[in-house]
Amino acid sequence: PDTGFKIEYAASRLPDRIEVWHNSLLVDHGARLEIHGQRKTSWLRLCESALAGDSVITLSQVPQNWEVGDQILVASTSSSKDETEVMEIAGVDGRTVMLSNP
Repeated sequence: PDTGFKIEYAASRLPDRIEVWHNSLLVDHGARLEIHGQRKTSWLRLCESALAGDSVITLSQVPQNWEVGDQILVASTSSSKDETEVMEIAGVDGRTVMLSNP
C-alpha cells in the first residue's frame, strides 16, 4: 500500500510548488493532524558545501535516529529547484553521513 501523502495545493489555494515549503506543515481549518513514528532530526546544516553527486556529507550536529534506507533532501542554496537532490542514507557515523541514490 502507498504510505505517502500528497498535498493538494489547489485545494489549499497555494501555488504549485515541488520544493520544500520551509519547515512547516499545513493543516486546513477543522482538520485534525496526528503524527506517529520515531522522533528523528528533521534537518541540519552541512559543515561544508556539498557538490552534486557527493556520496559523503558532514553535518553540523549528530542526527537523531537517522537510519540506513531513510531518504533525505540535500537542498541547494540557490533558488533553482533543479539543484535539490533526493538521496538515500547508506550509513551514519556520528556527524558523517554516507549517501547513495534512491
